[in-house]
Amino acid sequence: MSDYQYMLLIEDIKKSLKQNKNGSLTHHKPTDIKIDILPFTTKRPNKAVRERFPHILSEFTRLITKVKLEEDKIAETQVIGNPILHNLIAEVEHENDDIRFDLERFLNDFLYENDSNIKPFHPYVYNFLNFSDKNRMSQESSYAQFAKDILVGRDHNLQSLFDKNEGEDILISLVLDNLKSIKPDEEVKKIKYTSMLNIVGTMFQKDLLYLSKHKDYFLQHYPLLVKYYFFLYVSQLALKLEQFTNADYDALTPLYFGLEWEALNKRRNAASDISSYKYLKDKLPNLFVHRQTLLYLSMNNISEEQDKVMSYLEINNALNDGKLEQRNSYLDDLKSWIQQYVELTNINIELTESEKFHDLAQQLFTCLKQGMNSDACKKYGESVEDAASSFLKQRGSLGYTLNLTQDFLLLMVAVCVKEERMPLKQLFSELENRGIALDRYSQKEVIDLLDNLNIIDKKSDSGDAQYVKPIL
Repeated sequence: MSDYQYMLLIEDIKKSLKQNKNGSLTHHKPTDIKIDILPFTTKRPNKAVRERFPHILSEFTRLITKVKLEEDKIAETQVIGNPILHNLIAEVEHENDDIRFDLERFLNDFLYENDSNIKPFHPYVYNFLNFSDKNRMSQESSYAQFAKDILVGRDHNLQSLFDKNEGEDILISLVLDNLKSIKPDEEVKKIKYTSMLNIVGTMFQKDLLYLSKHKDYFLQHYPLLVKYYFFLYVSQLALKLEQFTNADYDALTPLYFGLEWEALNKRRNAASDISSYKYLKDKLPNLFVHRQTLLYLSMNNISEEQDKVMSYLEINNALNDGKLEQRNSYLDDLKSWIQQYVELTNINIELTESEKFHDLAQQLFTCLKQGMNSDACKKYGESVEDAASSFLKQRGSLGYTLNLTQDFLLLMVAVCVKEERMPLKQLFSELENRGIALDRYSQKEVIDLLDNLNIIDKKSDSGDAQYVKPIL
């Protein structure tokens, strides 16, 4: 028995559990696992995306461009009447104070929003939208790092999208040259969040690169594209984890959206209990339990990456591809850990025998769900609702449904179609590839809208002979 090699590191897992005075357990992230799957917390209702997304987006951009803020110069980009304005005015000749006043007012209107944040009049400016306050910097930084890791990764060719370019007009060049509150970040950033859905990041990068070819449209819609793909990833991950080892990580599970201007009833797909926002929301309290289950299951000796969180499917494949004795040892350890957890928490559950990883993973999940604080699980899942906030509409007794505004719809049509016209049926397929399903009523509304905007190219009255033209 002394030669037995534990494949599931049970003693290390136990160290992540904290016994509370009332006998309950607090479930922490095991210290040996440096990489997580989500940036969410259980401490408070989360409104980071809803209220502070510009600051998340700016840090996300800085991570892409490999720059960081210079703390002593941050205020220059935030306060009306700041040194940027004075530096700009000092470089422009003016005959009297009246002209100076008019110039300052013009530059102030050109540079700043009503809330004193600098306007993104050039892609480079997205580096300068600062954190909202120091108390929230950690959370915003975590969200930005998460978005960078799962949408962009380590190797990418997006950095040049936010460069200062030659040939800009004189005013823009002058302003950009006076934005000096960032500097190169020489630190090599480690991946802190593992991507389990690489398909989402691949699509995001393709869509962003296409959008960047159309500067004005890019400036207006870059935030919306990032915000949607952020929501797409977290919502899809929640759905995939519910399927345990049966999940297909190479294809998305589209959810039904309704169009903002159409009426819905309870018989419509977007308002139903299946493949809708309601279906997703019902699963969200399980997300924290899944995360903790995977943290424990990933504390193993079957993977060379000891600090990585593995999906159910990855663990199952590793067990099936490895040696039989290692697989059996891991499953024996897993059954032992389930039994020990039941004893530690005094939960009332009947354990069933199985030699299948899928069954045992489900059993551990069920035990953890009973042993974890339900309020903490609820708050953790509400972070996905926060990420969905820009894509929801309250529809009376139907509750919230996923929602496509005209602007968001046209953005998605633009990135689906890109440069070449596309058959109408393929457009709806491409939307589904990006997580957006439309029932036949919504599809008709989309066709009518595109037709009114002269975006549909009709070769005949047949639906098969209708094409969607590039928007941009």
